[in-house]
Amino acid sequence: MHLHDIPKCIKPKFDLVAICVEQDLHSIQDSLQEATSQLVQWADNEGMSINAAKTKVMVFGNQVHSLSIKIKNTEIENVRSFKYLGRPILLDPMLDFGMQVDYAVGKAKRAMAKVCTLINGREGIGVQLGINLYKALVRPHLEYAILAWANISDKDLTKLENVQIQCLRRVIGAKAHSSSAAVEVICGIVPMRFRKRDLCCREYIRILIMEEDHELKRLMEVSKRDGLRFCPLKYIKIVSRELDRLLDGQKLEHNTISLSDYISVHYNIFILDLKDDGSYSDLVHDR
Repeated sequence: MHLHDIPKCIKPKFDLVAICVEQDLHSIQDSLQEATSQLVQWADNEGMSINAAKTKVMVFGNQVHSLSIKIKNTEIENVRSFKYLGRPILLDPMLDFGMQVDYAVGKAKRAMAKVCTLINGREGIGVQLGINLYKALVRPHLEYAILAWANISDKDLTKLENVQIQCLRRVIGAKAHSSSAAVEVICGIVPMRFRKRDLCCREYIRILIMEEDHELKRLMEVSKRDGLRFCPLKYIKIVSRELDRLLDGQKLEHNTISLSDYISVHYNIFILDLKDDGSYSDLVHDR
């Protein structure tokens, strides 16, 4: 109810965030201090106070830097990692999201431990129910907000895959040396690397059918990469390039079919092609 007149330099998302991109640290520090001062003044006018102990500063980049930002003579703590959003995403200065993967793995293992209390050989729950519980209670921890951290390394992706295999083995009662691929086929669960790619393609389609002036669509056009370091939207666009080529290779008949319907039909065909012709490896192992 108080956010209608919040300072424009503050982004009112799940938390209040001030973001600054400049060429040097002095300019960044000045801009953030100005934003903080405006926020403090706004809070005073609204009869509220800013908790300096819960406010953090984080610098993203290749080198370790600290900024001196103050709230009423109290300096804000500089951190190297930060949990953001309601169910946290762990941000780190390099944005490689290694800590986020470890956090997701830990959450998934704890959730699976609770599901395993229901599994007791033939006396416990059935295999199909166990698989459904894995999909509903465990896998969401592995892929929560994964579109923001999909550009993880192969090492971190392997961690997610190993956790999924361990969980499925517990569900169907397979031995530790059982084939990972066989376990996933029996359970009907898509491997994590293909699941990640599928979610990226779905998000890419969702952004394509947005209005031209939508913020996400504009950000996708200007997002960049530096070697194997990607902005999230740039990574989504790159992993969806096969879908993009499919769409570009067809002529849209705007008078007979809407763009959203066209994309929906051709995306379903694209997924079927991935499943039928065995081209998963050619399309996915591209990093």
